[in-house]
Amino acid sequence: MTPDRWQFLRRNHGADARAALGRLDLPLLAIWSEDDLNVDARRNAAIYREILAGHDARSRIVIWPDATHGLLKANAYNWKLTEDWPLIAKLRFVLEWRYAYAPGALDAIMDWMKGRARTVRRHGGSAIASRHWWLRV
Repeated sequence: MTPDRWQFLRRNHGADARAALGRLDLPLLAIWSEDDLNVDARRNAAIYREILAGHDARSRIVIWPDATHGLLKANAYNWKLTEDWPLIAKLRFVLEWRYAYAPGALDAIMDWMKGRARTVRRHGGSAIASRHWWLRV
């Protein structure tokens, strides 16, 4: 394990954002990857569903199929860390560009964001004028 990875684990071991998540007052898109080697997607999605039940109906909690921790295609890029990728995976990623991502994942994110932007415009505000503009777009 690299020193940077060890520091990341030390800082984040035991981190729990449940209280902050429960106070959330805006729509949320939370995506986990079905084939994530770093995170228990089903467990975490269930926690989010439980905490956000009854909150903003526009929130979406999704487990994306055949995807890695970074939403890349699992059959080609599923290592815990990008530093572990063999050269062939790195070259493939450069060549595939946005097509390295699990099919439909980027489109789903963009569609959700566009839906939030339409909501902001429909209510006469601008995303930038909102107090959570970086999350509401």
